[in-house]
Order: sequence, then structure tokens, then C-alpha cells
Amino acid sequence: MFNWFKQDYIQKKMALQSSQTWHQITVKFNFIDPEKKKDVIKYKVLERRESDSSEKDWRICKLD
Repeated sequence: MFNWFKQDYIQKKMALQSSQTWHQITVKFNFIDPEKKKDVIKYKVLERRESDSSEKDWRICKLD
């Protein structure tokens, strides 16, 4: 079992043209593994296209 202790995120907005604008969030999770007594870092990258019908639809595009 991991003990969660910190979460950071970075949000970027990128566009080549206004119709192709997309948003990306990179979330960094830091955990402590109690058995190994070691820090563990995991990243999740989510993205959303400006053209998506709902601003709540984020897709996972990278799992670490």
C-alpha cells in the first residue's frame, strides 16, 4: 500500500490554428512505499481538444 503525500500539475494550452487548440495537463504524484521506504514518482498526462463537445472530457494519453 502506498501513502500519498503530494500531487503537482502543469496545464498547457497549445495551438497551431484556433480550430486545433488543445489542452494538456501533466500530473505528478509522489508516494512513499512503506515496505521499501522509498519515494515513488508517477506521471499522468491528460489531454482535451478545444473542439470536444464537453470541457469535462479529458483523455489519458500517457501513463507512467
